[in-house]
Amino acid sequence: MIDRVIQILIFIGFAWAANSQTDQNLPGPILSFEESYHDFETIVQGEIVDYVFKFINKGDRPLVISNVLTSCGCTASEWPKTPIEPGSEGVIKATFNSRGKFGQQKKIITVLSNAPNNRMEIVIKAFVLPKRSNF
Repeated sequence: MIDRVIQILIFIGFAWAANSQTDQNLPGPILSFEESYHDFETIVQGEIVDYVFKFINKGDRPLVISNVLTSCGCTASEWPKTPIEPGSEGVIKATFNSRGKFGQQKKIITVLSNAPNNRMEIVIKAFVLPKRSNF
């Protein structure tokens, strides 16, 4: 019985220590996108289309976006290189070049930051029609 009480007290001690450690680190920067998906719908092969993904830092510390990775060379992105203060907004611009592409396209853009959700994905999609010939 005493062994069981000791086990419970040890468990409570560990839980309390873990909780107080977590409280010191929360919330930090929190990256929150207004939307994480955009469909360009139907475009013609060769078109270059852009979309701006808006986000906000909902945390209490500056948000730093360290990198934005794209799933192919046909997709480019621009992002803020300076810290985003708590409560401030920013944008990530995604550009898709449909040259040489056809059919359904889905491109994933991975956003790396110092937030606890440090690896987030945003997605662009398009259906690319073949370019019409003048012949």
